[in-house]
Order: sequence, then C-alpha cells, then structure tokens
Amino acid sequence: MPEFWKVFLRSFFLQAGWNYMKFQNLGFIFSIDPILKKIYFGDELKKAYLRHCEIFNTQPYMAGFILGNIAGMEERKLPGEQIVKIKQSLACAYASIGDRIFWARLRISVYLTTIILYFVFTLSHIFSPARSAFFALLLPTAAYAIFSVYIRWKGIKKGYECSGSGSCGLDFINWNRLIKSSSKANFLALLCVLSFAAFSAVAYRTGFSKDNTLFAFEFLFVVSAVFMQRYFKQQKKPLTWTLAA
Repeated sequence: MPEFWKVFLRSFFLQAGWNYMKFQNLGFIFSIDPILKKIYFGDELKKAYLRHCEIFNTQPYMAGFILGNIAGMEERKLPGEQIVKIKQSLACAYASIGDRIFWARLRISVYLTTIILYFVFTLSHIFSPARSAFFALLLPTAAYAIFSVYIRWKGIKKGYECSGSGSCGLDFINWNRLIKSSSKANFLALLCVLSFAAFSAVAYRTGFSKDNTLFAFEFLFVVSAVFMQRYFKQQKKPLTWTLAA
C-alpha cells in the first residue's frame, strides 16, 4: 500500500513536532495522517485527530510497531478508547525496549567499534590517518543506521499484521537476548579498547618492542580480571566463575 510508504517516510519526522506538553503527539499524527485521511472524512477525521492528540512518547526507532498497529485498528474502526489504550500500552513497552537497546547499548557499540577500527586501520597502515578516522567512523555508523531503518520498516509491517494486540510485535525479535548479547559484546569491545590504549601509550613513550607488547597484554589481563569479577558479582555468581574465566 502506498500509504504505508508515506507512513514510513513520515515516521522519520516523529520528533520534529516534539513539545513539553504532549511530547511526540504531533509527530505521531503527522506520521499516521495518510492512513487517517484514507479512512475518515469530515467530522470523523477530526475525531481521529483529536484522539491522537493525547500524550505520546516512545523510542523513535520503535514507533513503527505502534504506527502499524494503530493503522490496522483504525482501518477496522475499532472503538476509540481501545485504540488509545493499546497505543499507550505499546508506547511504554517499546520506549523501555528501544532505550535499552539503541541508546544504552548499540550507540555505545558504535563508539567502541569506531575506536577499535581506528586503532586497527592506523596500526596496520591500511589507510592514511585521515582516511582511517573517516572509515572507522563511517562503517559502524552506517551499520547502526541500516539496522534502525530496518526496525522502522519491519515495525510498521509487523504492527499492521498483529493490529489490535496489546503485545503486538514484542515477539518479533528476542529483545532480551539482543540486550544481553549487546552488553557482552560491549564488554569485550571495551577490553579491546583498553588493551589498544595501553599498548599505544607504552609504544608511544618507549617504542615498539616485545617487552612493551607483553606489558600491554599483562595490563589487559589485570583489567579483564577486574571487569569479570565485577560482572560475575553483579550476576551473583561465586568467585570460582571469575577464576575459571
């Protein structure tokens, strides 16, 4: 349906009308407007606009699940109270999931990957320093952007398919597994960054040598032990888990 392409493109402007009273409500109306104009006319269209003027706030990349769901409910002309209830329920759920995935983990993954790639490109002399910085920043940022656009589009389609459900789209991906996997990946990436930083600092001051390389690995071992002890303590695991690791 061409209307869904319009909703998808408009969803990129979800926060363009952000305000302190109703947050993303204007952006939501702007995004779903092509669907509403196709279904309603006259006073019914005005009622639909007013229905969606209520407070709305969610993670912008995850808003597609809600837009698709509400679009399907509006097409079926379900009761307005039910539409608003489902909309608010999903907005809270996807705000929590999206913030934990994109803001708290994947965005940090981009930063860490950028640093790692810069070290790799620079030390291996694949590119000049300027190009190393450019490609180190470009590749992780592009991967992040592609994944976020994919979630936006698939969210609209999945939301429309299961419209009317209060848990619509929550089973699209194993979100908890993605969150845990991202946390572990960030942990390993941070260790790599620290090891690169230690090696570079020593090499910069004293030059490259086997002793410096050994020192960098010893530093990495100590830092890894500290981080693993903190991690397993948070997971309420005994000290033997740290020793085994």
